[in-house]
Amino acid sequence: MRNMSELWEMWAYLPPHQLEDTEHLPKFKGLRHQAGYNLPRELHRLDDLLDENDDLDPVLSLRNKPRADFNLIWDVGTETASADDIVMAAMEATAHDQIAAVTSDLAQAAAGALPLMVCRKQLYLQAGTVWTPLDKADFILAYQQDPRIRNALHSFSGHGLNDLYKKVLIQPSIQRDIKDVQMPPSLIPCRDGVFDIETMRAREVRPDDYFFSCCDVPVEEIGKGSGEQFETFIASVSEGNPAVRQQVLEMIGTAISGYRPKNFFLLIGPKDTGKSQIMNLLRALIGSQYTMSLSEPNQLASDFISGSLIGRRLCYCPDAARVNFSQKSAAVLKQLTGGDLMQANVKYKQSFTFINEATVIFVSNFPLQLPRDSALEERLITIPFTTSIPKERQVPNFSRLLYEERGYIVGAAIEALKDLADRHFQFTRADSVTQVPTYTFGGSIMEQIARFVEERCQLDPDGKEYSDTLYQAFCAFSEESGGGSLSREVFSRNLKSIVKGLGPLHTSRARGYRGIRLRDDFPAN
Repeated sequence: MRNMSELWEMWAYLPPHQLEDTEHLPKFKGLRHQAGYNLPRELHRLDDLLDENDDLDPVLSLRNKPRADFNLIWDVGTETASADDIVMAAMEATAHDQIAAVTSDLAQAAAGALPLMVCRKQLYLQAGTVWTPLDKADFILAYQQDPRIRNALHSFSGHGLNDLYKKVLIQPSIQRDIKDVQMPPSLIPCRDGVFDIETMRAREVRPDDYFFSCCDVPVEEIGKGSGEQFETFIASVSEGNPAVRQQVLEMIGTAISGYRPKNFFLLIGPKDTGKSQIMNLLRALIGSQYTMSLSEPNQLASDFISGSLIGRRLCYCPDAARVNFSQKSAAVLKQLTGGDLMQANVKYKQSFTFINEATVIFVSNFPLQLPRDSALEERLITIPFTTSIPKERQVPNFSRLLYEERGYIVGAAIEALKDLADRHFQFTRADSVTQVPTYTFGGSIMEQIARFVEERCQLDPDGKEYSDTLYQAFCAFSEESGGGSLSREVFSRNLKSIVKGLGPLHTSRARGYRGIRLRDDFPAN
């Protein structure tokens, strides 16, 4: 016969964004860092972290605080008499080594006193606007902010604390189903409140607001300020094109909201055109803990990248460069932007499925090298940055100045988002995009080299060319045609496969090939 604890374990929910028959989500770290605590390894010594005379503010006051602070979590003033009785009984019981008998009561008291919930086996605490995942150590630290609880837990061993944590996880009053925590995408969580684009008004955070990230801007600042720096900057890098301004604001609005249309973005243009400044601003608004950066596009194909996307609101590649998307990377990109269920792999964890909630953005000086796929072409939103800012006019850390205007920028982004939603997410298209190639379906590496041989080389039995000369010519050809970059080794290996019968060339100067030469009208640079 199963006891009630075992039954509750059976009925408990799985972690957020996870379907049935899957294991526990990886914990999101950072709460202790945000709270400014360094936890000791031995949990039974956590009581030493706090003074007996701590001045503890009510839990409800935390609702309007920007960050979690465990000193603000405990609210003894809202405790009922029965909860006080539970705590006093627990203290007496622990004094007589009756720990096992009181863990259930302490778990019940925690569920009634702290803003907790359990959704799919993961414990969360509402700290300000955001529900933050708690592991056992975080929970114990939060719970013993009340001196009475600290005294009650003093005699708990590691086993006793673990038992307490498990019993909190099965408390019926704090259980939530995944459908209970799904918020309307029109609600934008901010640092100390919520902005509703349906009403275009702000409101306070409520206990039943289930947000797992927030835009780093005070809600009262939204729409405030002149935005002089931002407007001057956008006009400069876009040559005053209003469509580009609208595109940037639509992208920001989409990223900070719950809307996830089937699109991804490309910021493209020469260097020093402000692309990085926009991304630095967006990353600051969303928060680094909710952002993931890719070193290059094909990192999407790595085994554990999908698991790293859990809990992220922004996934961007700051330098897409001239790299051909592999077929696997392109397939993952389609899943990320299509609202499809994805398989997430996490080291030392059982795989699970989830739906991506991160906005995907690429930044590049060159066109994206995509496989031929009409779905990707339709989903790509290109934002052109056409005008480079001279060195003498560049302002160090300019993104900081933009961030100081975050209230104005977020307000403008919300206005653009509302218009976009009214148009059923038909994104603005800039006319200047048609003037420069923004993507190319360049095909495989073999096709890229074959085109180079066909257009720039002459197959001649008496011809000869040094390896360095050929490779430099290929790089110039690739840059002119919007092709991807290749290493010298990859180029050489594939060239030999494409052009059969190439002979080796060895001289005192260098090595090369016999049977091929550059055309006279296309000399090497």
